[in-house]
Amino acid sequence: MSVNIHGKEYFTVAERVKELNTNVEGNYTLTTEMVYFQDGVVVFKATLEVNDNTYNGHAMEKEESSMINKTSFLECAETSAIGRALASAGYLGSEFASADEVATAIANQDGSKPLKEISTEASPKQMNYIKKLCAEKNVDEDEYVIEGMTKEDASESIETLINMKSTEVPF
Repeated sequence: MSVNIHGKEYFTVAERVKELNTNVEGNYTLTTEMVYFQDGVVVFKATLEVNDNTYNGHAMEKEESSMINKTSFLECAETSAIGRALASAGYLGSEFASADEVATAIANQDGSKPLKEISTEASPKQMNYIKKLCAEKNVDEDEYVIEGMTKEDASESIETLINMKSTEVPF
């Protein structure tokens, strides 16, 4: 199923891989390579070979650019590179970028964020709720209350805290 963002249809990388598997019945080669990694910046290259055709995709991520990238920037870059290689091979929605890539781009935008409903800072209400949950779960709030976090990041923290058992100790 596609994701509609501002009237454009985007498919996740997982959906693109599934469609590829269906179309070529697994007869392809997909490899990834980290081509650059320095100072919290990573670049991945994905190469997709189907029959006699080769398709490439590249992606770059910065480690500190979002809450997700603080722990998963390598995975995000690799997934985006795969998505771009798949798009080169014709596995896309109405847009070349994947839904995953657009979500990451939105999260990484600077202060001129045009998508305010997605990328604005967490509300005071969210921050207070995170503090309350940290107290209830006996968790150090410094792990979850982060200056400048987005509403989306705050929602993720709230969900994590709600699902955390009171006796769990985060690492």
